[in-house]
Parts: sequence; C-alpha cells; structure tokens
Amino acid sequence: MINFRLLGVRGSVGYLVLFCGFIFHGLAFVQMETRRFYEDTLLNEPYGFNSLNEIQREQLWFARMDIVDGIKPTHIPIDLEVYQEYREWMYSARPLVKSLNSENISGALEHIVTLNRSIFLFTTIGLILHIIFVIILPFWWKEISKPFNHHYKLG
Repeated sequence: MINFRLLGVRGSVGYLVLFCGFIFHGLAFVQMETRRFYEDTLLNEPYGFNSLNEIQREQLWFARMDIVDGIKPTHIPIDLEVYQEYREWMYSARPLVKSLNSENISGALEHIVTLNRSIFLFTTIGLILHIIFVIILPFWWKEISKPFNHHYKLG
C-alpha cells in the first residue's frame, strides 16, 4: 500500500515536479496528434481519390493545390462539384478552417505551423522538469521513497 500522506515537503515537491513533467509531455502529445489530424484533413487525398482516372486526378489535385494557395480554380475547364471526392474534401475541410478562424485553407495551414512552437515549448518544459527530478532524486531519495518504505503493523 502506498501512503502519500507520509511525504514531507521535499517529497511533495519531487512528485510535483515529476507529475508536472508528465502533464506537459501529455499536452505536447495531444497537440501533436491534433496537428496531425488537421494536416490529414486539409492536405491528404480524400477517400476515393485514387479510383479516378489519371486526368481527373490531375485536375482535382491541381484544383486543390490552387485552393490551398488561396487561388480560385478558374483555369480548370470542369466543374469540381461534379466530383464526389472534391465535395467530401471540401466538406471535411470547411469546419476545420472555420474552427481555426481562417478564411481559406492556406490560412488554416499557417495557423497549424504555429502549433509547432507550442508543441516544442511544452515538450521542452516537460523535459526540463524530468531532468530536474532526476537531478534532485539522489539528494531527496529518503523523502521521495517514504510512501513506499512505510510498513504497517498487522493485527
């Protein structure tokens, strides 16, 4: 049985540093997975893209890249709404673009790049906290290990 009530100030600070490090690493992981989801939604091919013939794929791909660059695809002699894959891609991208407070897909992609900074920041803070824990561990081991070394008398 682990009894954390036996911790002193040093033990409490040690565990606080350790758990805060885990929290910051968890936040960085969640942001990284969110960014990966955003990129998949905004850039990757929609379901069924590979079932189109080569000409349709090229037209749809270049139209999507124009939209990513913020250009209206006026030079393509086809109506993109005809393609179910294009409608699915735009349907899945629009709510994401709106949730990122952007007007177009390229603006949303620029916003996603700013997530890289916060991921790096949270990972760095978590790493620093774990390094601090490892450094103080030998000096505060007696206080940190108290909850695990306490023996209860039975009976």
